[in-house]
Amino acid sequence: MTDPSFADIDWINTEQLDDLSDMVGPAKCAELIEDFKKEIEKHLGHIFDSQHSQEEIAAELHTLKSCAASIGMARLAAMSRQMMADIEDGGSPDLSSLRAFYDKSLICLTETLAKSE
Repeated sequence: MTDPSFADIDWINTEQLDDLSDMVGPAKCAELIEDFKKEIEKHLGHIFDSQHSQEEIAAELHTLKSCAASIGMARLAAMSRQMMADIEDGGSPDLSSLRAFYDKSLICLTETLAKSE
């Protein structure tokens, strides 16, 4: 993995959240965020299931990346993208920090949404 901190990427892409809210309205946006959070949790569970091959983990990471990006979790999306690239290059990414990145992203997302109310 090239840069595990992804310090140059904001935790939350507020522009993405604003665009989503503008597109569907604040109430539907909140509903979609909750749906995406459930999807992320599901795919994190699949990623940490030791019975999956690297190929299956890459597919789960792809979905995780898409869900995270859709609700503005920019660093989580970037980390997922990097882990997918590591697998494609024949590596075996260290998945241990993925849960912590999600937890921090969730805190940042919650704080961002609270500020916008």
